[in-house]
Amino acid sequence: MPENLILEQAKVDELVEKFYERLLKEPSFVTMFRERQVDVNRLIERQKHFIFELINNTNPDANSKHSNQVKERHAFQANPERAKLWLDTMFATIDDLDIDNGVKQTLKEKISQLMSYVGH
Repeated sequence: MPENLILEQAKVDELVEKFYERLLKEPSFVTMFRERQVDVNRLIERQKHFIFELINNTNPDANSKHSNQVKERHAFQANPERAKLWLDTMFATIDDLDIDNGVKQTLKEKISQLMSYVGH
């Protein structure tokens, strides 16, 4: 793994796939995705790319780019219970991933920061 790479793509892919396996067991998300006609496979692929960039990009300008992407893609008002469930599910999946604890913490911090923009 190159020294500037914090988390390799294969681990990001594993994280996202396991996360959606869990998330798609939640009836409220299944219903929401169906109502909004979300292509879940496309969503998964976009999430893989997004999280890879999020964790591996150390450029301070990237934070602004990522927060803008979150604001654009989540322009709707987020249901607070659903947002908490999403975040709890993501964190549980991160915890279960076989990666360095420091990387887990960094990823959780970056995701928490971005989730604060959802619905705002």
